[in-house]
Amino acid sequence: MPRKNPFTDIALKQKATDSIAKTSDSPISSTSSLDDFPPLDMSSSNIEFQFTDNKGELETLCLDFETQIHPLKVPVKEKTGKTYLTWFHEMFLKCPQDAMILARMYIHLRQIEGAPNHKKRAFIWLANYLCINNKILIDFSYSDLNSITKEKSHIARTTLTTTVNIIKNIIKITPQIPEKIKQQISNYAPPNALFNNNAPLSAKERIQKSKINNDYPEYIMFQIYAYTNACLMEIKEANVRLKALQGSSHYPDLFSEKGLNQFREFVYSKDYSNYEKALDMELIAYARCNDALKEIFWGKINQDEIELIKNKLITYRYSEAYQVLPDHIRNNANVEYLFKGIGKVGIAENSKSLIPLLRVIGSDKSLDIQSIINLRMHKPVSWRKYKLYLAQTYINYELFYGIRKDKMFIFAAHANSFHDVLLGRSDKFDFLLILLLLCESGRNLEVAINLPASVKLGKDLTSILEVKAPFASEPSCWLSSFKVRGHVTGLGVQEEDIVIPLNTPLYRYLQLLDSIRSKNNPNRESFFSIKKSNRQSYLRDFTQFCWIKNSDGSALHTIQTRKFRKVWSGEVLLQYMGDINTKDDLIKAVGEDLRNTIPLTYLLQSSRTETMLASAIVGLQLRFLEDHKNLAAEIKLKGEKPENGSRIKRYFCDCTDPYNPDYLPDLDTEYCKQFDMCLGCSKAVVYEEHIPNIIYRCFQYEKIIKDSPELYATYYEIKHQRARQALERFRTKSKHGESKHAEAVKIAVEAWENPAIHLLPPLIHQNINNINVININSGEAS
Repeated sequence: MPRKNPFTDIALKQKATDSIAKTSDSPISSTSSLDDFPPLDMSSSNIEFQFTDNKGELETLCLDFETQIHPLKVPVKEKTGKTYLTWFHEMFLKCPQDAMILARMYIHLRQIEGAPNHKKRAFIWLANYLCINNKILIDFSYSDLNSITKEKSHIARTTLTTTVNIIKNIIKITPQIPEKIKQQISNYAPPNALFNNNAPLSAKERIQKSKINNDYPEYIMFQIYAYTNACLMEIKEANVRLKALQGSSHYPDLFSEKGLNQFREFVYSKDYSNYEKALDMELIAYARCNDALKEIFWGKINQDEIELIKNKLITYRYSEAYQVLPDHIRNNANVEYLFKGIGKVGIAENSKSLIPLLRVIGSDKSLDIQSIINLRMHKPVSWRKYKLYLAQTYINYELFYGIRKDKMFIFAAHANSFHDVLLGRSDKFDFLLILLLLCESGRNLEVAINLPASVKLGKDLTSILEVKAPFASEPSCWLSSFKVRGHVTGLGVQEEDIVIPLNTPLYRYLQLLDSIRSKNNPNRESFFSIKKSNRQSYLRDFTQFCWIKNSDGSALHTIQTRKFRKVWSGEVLLQYMGDINTKDDLIKAVGEDLRNTIPLTYLLQSSRTETMLASAIVGLQLRFLEDHKNLAAEIKLKGEKPENGSRIKRYFCDCTDPYNPDYLPDLDTEYCKQFDMCLGCSKAVVYEEHIPNIIYRCFQYEKIIKDSPELYATYYEIKHQRARQALERFRTKSKHGESKHAEAVKIAVEAWENPAIHLLPPLIHQNINNINVININSGEAS
């Protein structure tokens, strides 16, 4: 981490915020107002004050009445936690009354609603429009809002719509504007984004407008992916190396007289092979030392005992400090090694070497063993060359802390130790795995950081990596997370699943992280343990020290994960929609892609492309339904059995000709895979064995009626109708139909009520993401 600049606290020049008057009197007066907004008094000087936002947190608002404040010129240290209304000063000079009412409305909206960034943008658009056009708020009209929308039409549709809706809300609560104007504005909707001057936009224009090509190209993604994998491979190899070393007695213990002498010989030799042997000795000592510290931290020792231990350590009474520990901790061999090996031999009576131990004992922090070895190394030049070799050979450290050759300290002070980073004990391991997960899954950052460490299967908590993915084509784990959709409108939480095959490097890296974190923090709730501030810092540092560049050679300043959660979607979509001009063309493209769903599924990871393709998918399915509303399948009524030789099985039937389905002209596919559409196709043959499946599907349809009547009415109603037609025909027309139907109902009910049995995969609806399904280890349902 960068060292603190010693000049930051020296007042070399007048601060940009010196003009803000801080007084004990709140600028929000206690007098009543004629509206519902907080009263605010004009001032002859710049002021700042605090108010409570919608989350119950204090927000500091700076208002530049006298002299304009430029937030970019304010030192970061001084503007942290403050909000600046960049439009306020200019508007106050032109129309003080409007500036005051808008400021009061901003405070009011922040007190009752979230989304501060969207709020700021809406007020900036409105205030700038009023100032540029010399209008006052009371004269604002429908045409003015339309002018703002046209001016900002180049902005992404979702951002434009959200901001315009906030402006509409501002106008709605402005008391001076007539009700007639408010009513007109409340009915305003931004023009259709697919048209420009009443002419439809081409697919290429729509893609360009949606800014989907702002995502990182392959050139950048390859660099991110390569460096991330290189770091993760190094962490895994270091742990494999440590595991092999812990099971051998090849080296003497580092913190013994023999071990220290051997270690010095390795370091002073200036031979790379001996450097690796010295590192072996360090890794063994590091693991034992820090496992002991974790044992003490999680051993439920009270603070008084910790203070007593520290007091004895200060006077170098290591044996007495060791005896203070409870029996169940003292019996741990690593704990004994910490006090009698590292303490007595490594630190001895050296106060400087003792300080690092005193800082970490009783906490969950790691001990940098090189801080203890430093004073035992009598050849500082050789010791520095050895550490420089480690920093240059193992890329993890250099890619987070930069080239260390010209630094005073090879390993940065007040940062994670070299061993922490190399063995994945720091949160940099979490960071790297998040990057890889986002690259490979197509999900966004919010989904990754919301992953839980464990889930409840039955009565027990189970690691999320042990939850088996049902209906997967190969053994896979099912990671279930969530993201908040509609941060502005508060639409709620949307569950998100990530299926990862067990035989992949990503899954093995996740297993390694989970095993390390489970030892260090067995009670953690989130799978990834990384603070937001650290994550932002790592995104910047990793980009800088990896020298990640654009294709034109310019350096990236930081990685923006939102630009690669869709990765190559822009380029794929351009190819995918190259010859599309009408909705029918889009429907055909989606239909053709049903033969190979990878591109389509990948594109749908993006909310923007999802919106663009959703109408085509709905149109495609509605076309199927329109052509096949009624039952068309052949139902065997005399107890016939299907031939076992060459059956082509589907959910509800056997298919006689999947190459020529009834809806071939609509779909134009080579091979039918529409397993839920079969009852509307004459190529389907329904046998008695299929009846329980059809009844089970009806149960699923009925559940959707309760969960989402709108979804059922638009998508499942006709399918449900066809299924009931098939069941009614079988019950009334087949031999012994009533009894056979009753037996089939019994089978379906037993399966429906038993969560361990799945006759059919679940339908796609909001309750599909139920992770309480199957345990990988036991192979049984929860």
